[in-house]
Order: sequence, then C-alpha cells, then structure tokens
Amino acid sequence: MRKLYPIFVLLGLSTTCYANQEYKIEKVLHNGDYIINGLHWKPQTSCAVLRKGDKIKFLNKKANGKCVSTTVLHDASNSTCDLWCEDSRSDG
Repeated sequence: MRKLYPIFVLLGLSTTCYANQEYKIEKVLHNGDYIINGLHWKPQTSCAVLRKGDKIKFLNKKANGKCVSTTVLHDASNSTCDLWCEDSRSDG
C-alpha cells in the first residue's frame, strides 16, 4: 500500500489543478447569455452576478463545450451558476 501513495497524490494534484483552471467571461449578450472560452452558454439559473471580465471556474470540467450543462463558480462572490451549452461544437 505504501508504494501506491505517491500515485494517488499525483492523481489528486492533476485533478485539482485542472478543476481550478480559471476562465474569464468574454462577453455578456443582450439576452443574458454568455461567451466563455469561445463558446455560447445560456443560464439555467439566475446568473446576474456574472459580468464581462469576471473570473470563473468550471466545477465539472466542461469548459470545452462538450456538454449538456455545467456549473461555474464565480470567484469574486463565491456563488455558483448553472449554464447550458448552446454552441454548435457541442456533441451533447
């Protein structure tokens, strides 16, 4: 069991680093949708706290748009927002 410990530590660190990658809100559209990481996201819950330039983290690692939905963490307010991927590159 002792030999496996370093492997678990490395796996935990790589997962944590990826999960904590920050993204910026690139644009807030007139209808309240967002452009994040070059993709179009539609809010499923109230996301009024999100503004252009704000830093967020994708809690379930769905920043690439290959998703149905995702949850983001707003760094400044520590609040979450559920988003729906509206990009044509999404593979559902």
